[in-house]
Amino acid sequence: MKISNFKFQISPRSSLIFFILVIAFFLRVYSLNDFMPFIGDFAWFYISARDMLLTGEIPLVGITSSHTWVHQGPLWTYLLAIPLFISNFNPVSGAYFTAALGTLTVFMIYKIGIQMFSKFVGIVASVLYATSPLVIIHSRMPYHTSIVPLASLLFIYFLYKWIKGDVRFLPFVFLSLGVLYNLELSTLVFWFLLILIFAYGFIKRKLWFTQSLKPNVILLSVFLLLSVMLPMIIYDVRQHSGYFQITAFFRLIKIYLFSSLPVFSFEEIRGVFASLFSYNQRLVFLGNGIFALLLTMVSFFYLVSSVYNPHPNPLPKGEGKGEGDHVRIFAKRARMIRSLLLLWVVLPLLGIILSRTASEAYVPMLFPAIILSIALFFNYIYKRHALIVFIAILLFVVANSYLLISENYLMEKPHGYGTPFSKILKVSEKIVIESDGKEYNLIAGSKGMQLENFEYLTWWLGHGPSKDDQPLKVLLIPDKDSIHVEEKVYNKN
Repeated sequence: MKISNFKFQISPRSSLIFFILVIAFFLRVYSLNDFMPFIGDFAWFYISARDMLLTGEIPLVGITSSHTWVHQGPLWTYLLAIPLFISNFNPVSGAYFTAALGTLTVFMIYKIGIQMFSKFVGIVASVLYATSPLVIIHSRMPYHTSIVPLASLLFIYFLYKWIKGDVRFLPFVFLSLGVLYNLELSTLVFWFLLILIFAYGFIKRKLWFTQSLKPNVILLSVFLLLSVMLPMIIYDVRQHSGYFQITAFFRLIKIYLFSSLPVFSFEEIRGVFASLFSYNQRLVFLGNGIFALLLTMVSFFYLVSSVYNPHPNPLPKGEGKGEGDHVRIFAKRARMIRSLLLLWVVLPLLGIILSRTASEAYVPMLFPAIILSIALFFNYIYKRHALIVFIAILLFVVANSYLLISENYLMEKPHGYGTPFSKILKVSEKIVIESDGKEYNLIAGSKGMQLENFEYLTWWLGHGPSKDDQPLKVLLIPDKDSIHVEEKVYNKN
């Protein structure tokens, strides 16, 4: 009997992607136990997930948004409960979870980059995304905004598949919109993108639009959207308070578009663009903000020009009936894809500007879009000056990785990400030791200081604060730079 010999071969491209994913995961988990961001807002979800696991009561909403009359969705609480349950409530497990999802996003931007653009664009985008400082920092945050880039990327991909002619993806478009709404209210701008696409399909009588009007497609789309929105719908019904959760979309439009507030002041404009400049530097090239801005702007203008004059990649084998069809079909497809990417960049930026607040919680939905637009520009340059592109990418990878690690992931830096987890944990350990088993209350030593992170950590260490008034008070006092935290324990009696 003859036994065939099977050879297991790994292609160079598969090896490269595996190496990129290894680097991505390493940068996201390196010194995570020491330099994980852990502010009070993060711990709010920890406490919510903990209480859900211990009491069985499922929360219907998340933390309040910048508009305090509406909450973020509860989805992150449900997801966070998974690593907390597995790790016996270890606080760092949440960051390992988001780091793993961040690494998955690197792989997805590679796969989607290949499908929407080319192999080169997919590989370059994955490299840039894997080593982007701002992307990495957000992947190390156990917070609801950390998975917005992945959800945004999938939303755009589902849109692309739908308008390419596969109506089966439309229900997933609505599902991803519901997920995005749960994670961050600012992603409501993606509804405008969907409305624009629907309007275009209606005007042009596109086949993908008419197919989307089938009853089964509509019913499944509504079902998937409502399924992920159900907790907030139940919350609104129970509260009898104006249905703020499910009407937030229309209320926010009214606030931003029809507000009687002054249009813009110079300080508002300066503040918004200064923040965007800082975010872009951390996203693209940590070493120099001007260089990062120039690259982003040039890539944006190239994207705009390529919408009107696309340079498509060759048709896959077997597509097109002749050379004329070959060029025409792919030019049309390239224009559609790049228009979609352009809208992905423009609409969120416009939403941020109109909100007059460039909050860092708003920008994660732009991470994949900016990186893909830069990769697309590099693809254009590569065809003419391949060596320049290789040197630039190598510079980004080395400089961004080195600066990020050497600067301790911007922890305890001006305009950085606060006190690192290891120091907050040490303070919490001292509180537990010095309280000596007595019931106590935590007291903030400065205005606006959050205590939820200390509340969760002291509970995890075995002796959390009491909810009732106690004679023993623990006063937490930040130092003059609002970076280090000291503790003082005293007894009223």
